[in-house]
Amino acid sequence: IFTSASKTSPYVGGIQKIGTSVTMECVARGVPDPKTVSWYHGILPLPTSSDKYVIDSISKDDKGDYYCVAGNNYGMIYSAKVALQVQYLDTDFEAISCYKKKKKKKY
Repeated sequence: IFTSASKTSPYVGGIQKIGTSVTMECVARGVPDPKTVSWYHGILPLPTSSDKYVIDSISKDDKGDYYCVAGNNYGMIYSAKVALQVQYLDTDFEAISCYKKKKKKKY
């Protein structure tokens, strides 16, 4: 079996903005043809058995590595990982306190 995972729509070579859509495709060939396809985000399995995985509206939780696994009667093969980077403004921050320099006392 030969397999590869790629991002197809839009091309995700760079950073994607929150709210955009992305489609990743698992291209697998073998003899016999692969019968199963699974997708993973990191080590977590994703709820699809399609050769395409679609994220309709990217959130910051979608960042990370994705890969597919294709299989037939003779075994399974893992694709290379595809990194999804997400651009976002993190609003969970602490205010940095400002301070005034103390004036030196004159004696």
